Order: sequence, then C-alpha cells, then structure tokens
Amino acid sequence: IVNITTDPNGADVFLNDNMIGTTPIMKYKISAGDYRMLIRKSGYMNISTSISINSDTLITRFLIRAGKLTVNSDPSGAEVFIDNKSSGKTPFIDDQVMLGKHTITIKKEGFKKYSENIELSNNEPTKNIEKKLEQSFSKINFSINPKGDVYIDGKLFMTEVQTIKEIRLPLGKHIIEVVNKELGKKKSFEISVEDESSKSYTINLYKK
Repeated sequence: IVNITTDPNGADVFLNDNMIGTTPIMKYKISAGDYRMLIRKSGYMNISTSISINSDTLITRFLIRAGKLTVNSDPSGAEVFIDNKSSGKTPFIDDQVMLGKHTITIKKEGFKKYSENIELSNNEPTKNIEKKLEQSFSKINFSINPKGDVYIDGKLFMTEVQTIKEIRLPLGKHIIEVVNKELGKKKSFEISVEDESSKSYTINLYKK
C-alpha cells in the first residue's frame, strides 16, 4: 500500500509510466518493489525519481512553481539556448523552466545571433519572445589572374574582371566559379563564410 500527497495537491502521479491517480492518493494497493515515479501538475516543475515501496509507504513531495517560455523566430528553425544549453528549435515552447533569471540565445546559420536576459517570477511566470533575425554578411575580396567571368552559386556576378572588392556574401557555403572563355580555362571551388570578418581569395587560372 502506498499513500502519496503533494503540496499543492491535484498532481497526476505515474508509476512506471502508468497513471495511478491524482494527489492525494490514499491506500493505493501495489506490490512492494522499486518504481519510477513521475509527478506532474500544470504550472509546476515535474518531479521524476525512483522510489521503493514497502508494506505501507507514505510519500510527500513539495512542488516548485515552473515558468513557461515561448520563442518564435522569422525565419523559423533557429536553435534556442537557455543559459548556454541547447533546448530546441523555433517554434519553441517549454513549460518546465525554473523561475529566476535566464539568458535566452537564438542562433541560425546565416543570421546574427540574438540574446536576451529574462526573469520568470511567481507574478510573471511566462515569457514570449518574437524575433525577426537579421541576416549576417561577410565582405569578400577576389583577385583573379587573368581576368574572367565570376559566378557565385551558379549566377553570373561580374564579367571580365580581375579584382572584386568587398562584396557582401551571407554566412554559409558558396560555390565560386571563374571562367575565361578566350583561354578556355575555368576554376570552381567552395568557400565557407563563417563570420562577419573580411576574407580575400586569389584565383590563378593558369594553375591547375
């Protein structure tokens, strides 16, 4: 027999993934042994623990208020970090956030990182973050010998050039192709733009 109470009562109790009732649960008949117990009540932190039940067991647990965090981003699919811990992707909902101060960070490849400090309290236990992410760019320089037509990601960017200065490319991977039709030479390669720093590339069509 097991008796289970919570403060406050009204929590659902699961033993080995089977719901046995809502607290207070009195004189519940169950075989002695070890069990996995989950206590769940809306607005409070879940309690997950292992317990041992004997002939007559009394279990009392105090529930802690939980906060709820909702994060939406444009575009969606951004990774959400709570206090530097990856917690999911947008659209994101977590109703098991401890009350208190937290740092929320939103990251998505090709966009600027966004961070916000929040505080969840008994008076304001919910927080909704809506963020339009800003695309991030890097300035890229090209020096070409001899001159050639430059294609970026399959699209013609400039024709018969030897120098390209500070073109803005979004973060991520890009395919660069340089073609000199008169010489019948072509060179193609991939660049990875990982931050907003300026980068320079030299393309020599005479070299293989």
